[in-house]
Amino acid sequence: MKSKSGSAARRAGVSALALVLGTLSAAAHAETGADVETEASSSDIAEGSNIVVTGTKANEIAPATSSLEARQPQSIVSRTLIEDSLPATADFDQIALITPSVSNFGGNNGIGLSESKAQIRGFQDGEYNITYDGIPFGDTNDPTHHSTTFFPSNTIETLVVDRGPGNASQLGQATFGGNINLFSRAARDDFGGQLKAAYGSFDTWLLRGMVNTGAINQLGGTKIVLTGQYEDTNGRLTHEPYKNYNLFGKAVVPISPDVSLTL
Repeated sequence: MKSKSGSAARRAGVSALALVLGTLSAAAHAETGADVETEASSSDIAEGSNIVVTGTKANEIAPATSSLEARQPQSIVSRTLIEDSLPATADFDQIALITPSVSNFGGNNGIGLSESKAQIRGFQDGEYNITYDGIPFGDTNDPTHHSTTFFPSNTIETLVVDRGPGNASQLGQATFGGNINLFSRAARDDFGGQLKAAYGSFDTWLLRGMVNTGAINQLGGTKIVLTGQYEDTNGRLTHEPYKNYNLFGKAVVPISPDVSLTL
């Protein structure tokens, strides 16, 4: 009888201990759950709340911006800045010059009126890459470029300077020094056009026209942009006249809601 009574007492003690531990565990769980709920409620934005984003004047007037998804130093120059803040004769090197870490030399005959060369963080022409709509261009013997031969400013919608080697999708021979990526004029949804005439130093004349057809319903929503430029100057240097004729056209043909063909 004594042995049975001792066993019953031990079982009763174990049950009481288990009950106490269970109570403490439940209390701890409830407290932790309350903490998690309090933390979640303090970090979440209530439905219907106003989100205020504040910008400074410096952000509005900055000559170059950068993508929030960029994984290397990058600057983006928009068409608005090219149109409003740079000489109409500017070449792509002159556009890139307003971004950090880019310097320029040459062009002694006037801005855009003779060949210039850009440097990115000290890398010379031939040690960085230049693309137009993702396609690298340059001399056939080495990756150098001639600013008066290719793509005047009227053919450029956006210019992006990557001050790093770029990602795996970047094509070209000399991406190690960085990349200057030019993107062609945009074909817009709405009809519009522009005529521009300019006269400046060294008896320089420039005539430029641009037209956007907008989406043409009869052609399945095809959009076409056309632009042309004529430039004539005596040049700053003696016996260095310069003329430039340029015609550019692009058509964007929708194939499906997510696919388009660009010509």
